[in-house]
Amino acid sequence: MVDTTDARTGLSVRGATVRYGGVVAVSDVDLDVAPGEIVGLIGPNGAGKTSFIDGVLGFTPRAGEVTIDGRTVSRAAPHRIARLGLERTWQSPDLFGDLTVGENIDVGIRPGRPVRTFVDDVFRRRSRRAVHVPPGLLEAFELDGRLDDAPSTLSLGQQKLLGVARALVSDPIVLLLDEPAAGLDSTESRHLGRHLRRLADDGLGMLLVDHDMDLVFGICDRVVVLQFGRVIATGTPSEVRSSPAVMAAYLGAPDDGDEHPSATTGNSGIEKSTEGSR
Repeated sequence: MVDTTDARTGLSVRGATVRYGGVVAVSDVDLDVAPGEIVGLIGPNGAGKTSFIDGVLGFTPRAGEVTIDGRTVSRAAPHRIARLGLERTWQSPDLFGDLTVGENIDVGIRPGRPVRTFVDDVFRRRSRRAVHVPPGLLEAFELDGRLDDAPSTLSLGQQKLLGVARALVSDPIVLLLDEPAAGLDSTESRHLGRHLRRLADDGLGMLLVDHDMDLVFGICDRVVVLQFGRVIATGTPSEVRSSPAVMAAYLGAPDDGDEHPSATTGNSGIEKSTEGSR
């Protein structure tokens, strides 16, 4: 269970800026994710979404301040940031194919284990070791009975849920999800969305990056929109969906407040998204 006491304030980012040489990928971005809140981060391809995540997590050099529950981690290494409560999932489930479902979760439980011990203990099967999976975790993600199965026997949707489950065992304060619905059909995406919403309702903060607008607008409390590395809109799903700046970013329409002709046809995926996932 995620701790939702007043001591937890979640993730706060101020003035995040990421540069690659002379190219500014992220420019002066402010963003907050409170416990129990899902914040969507969307934008056209190349808007700077992944660069923002990599910068916040310390994988990419950046300017600005990052705090987790009020603790500054601006200059911390990625493993230190993870231990302080900021975890991520990847667009690809990134599972160990030679390990079982339970062993993949066990990797997340003990992230500080020496690599040599990990290799000896798992890949070489030198000893019979106990797999540690928190009680109820597999059941919560509808993976009960699959503890000893290989990840390859799971559907893509189940693999995505396994990736989320593995991230949760370190008890994060905020979880950053990088395109979790990539490759999923609409039914699988809605199923994933229901699980994510349940986690938020239990107190977990989440930053969701995805191109599935039905998922984003269906489960997010707030949405932040990036274009060319800058925030062009932020607000509730309904506020962002009706923003002329957002429509212009996705449809190429002039930002003059007039509705683009395509806005009534569902071409962007913005205006046709529903709240059915929630």
